Amino acid sequence: MLKANRKVTSLLKEGVIWSEMHKLAEEIILTGLLELGCVKGDVKEMIEKRVGYLFMPHGLGHLMGIDVHDVGGYLKDTPPRNTKPGLRNLRCGRCLEDGMVLTVEPGCYFIPFLWEEGAKLVGIDNSYLNMERLKDFA
Repeated sequence: MLKANRKVTSLLKEGVIWSEMHKLAEEIILTGLLELGCVKGDVKEMIEKRVGYLFMPHGLGHLMGIDVHDVGGYLKDTPPRNTKPGLRNLRCGRCLEDGMVLTVEPGCYFIPFLWEEGAKLVGIDNSYLNMERLKDFA
């Protein structure tokens, strides 16, 4: 997760789209899982098919302000909330602006329920998962 955090943090600037940073974090996490033999296949395809949700079921981070979890991630005239698994959990879908403060909190969780039952519930193809290898981490 440190690698995902550092990469995303290094790219944050005005004009960056927060949901793209979330997908970048997923790409880094899925690449690591591929190297460990936990997933199989093409990482870009896994991102498109939302396989990253099965390991990072939360958003990348959130706005900071007067409240710890500040509101303002979905305002009038900003992109609407994405409805795809994982992306619908983002607390912000905006293009970053100068002066915005956000947390960067990627995570990789090994939750067997998500790999099987959760995948079915949200329509994610779990054939990308190497269940035998994942058991080593659960």
